[in-house]
Amino acid sequence: MDLNKSFVWDSVFRRLRCNGHIINLSAQSFLFPNILDKDNVVVLDAQINGQLPKEFNNEQMKIWRKKGPLGKLHNVSVYITLSTQRLDAFKLISGNLRLPRDNSTRWNSWYRMLARALILREAIDTYTLMNRVDLQEDILSDEDWAQLESLIEYLEAYEHGTLACEGRYSTAETIL
Repeated sequence: MDLNKSFVWDSVFRRLRCNGHIINLSAQSFLFPNILDKDNVVVLDAQINGQLPKEFNNEQMKIWRKKGPLGKLHNVSVYITLSTQRLDAFKLISGNLRLPRDNSTRWNSWYRMLARALILREAIDTYTLMNRVDLQEDILSDEDWAQLESLIEYLEAYEHGTLACEGRYSTAETIL
C-alpha cells in the first residue's frame, strides 16, 4: 500500500489555529527573556490576571525598570494612565494623542505602545521632565531611545507574522 496516495491534505481543515499564540509566546520571550525571575512573578501574575494596580508603587517600578528602556517606557505609560489629570496633561503636550498601554496577554500591545512612543518622543521627554520627582529614574536617554528604535525593527517581523496568521484561510502553505 502506497501511503502517499492514501493521505489527503485538507488545507482548510488543517489551518494554523494556534500559530498566533505561538507568535505571542515567542515575542514575549524575545521582549522579556528573564520573565521567570522571582522579582517579576508577582507583578506579571497580576497583569496576566487583568488586575491593574490601584497604585503603581516604587517596588513595581523598580522591577519594570530592570527590563531596560522598554520597562522604563512601561512605567511612564502606566504613570500617565493612572489618573485622568495626568492623562489630560500628557494629551496637552502630545497634541491630544495617547500613549497606549501594554499588556501581558498580547505582545503586539508592546509593539503599538512602542510605535506610538517613537512618534511621541518629544512629548514623552517633556512629560517625564515635568514630572521629574516621580519619574526621575524612568527618563529615557538618547541611548534608551536608540535601543527602542532598534527593538521596533525586530517587532515588525512579529507584526507581519501575526497579520499573516489572521483570517479564516491562513494555512501552512500561505504563510511559510
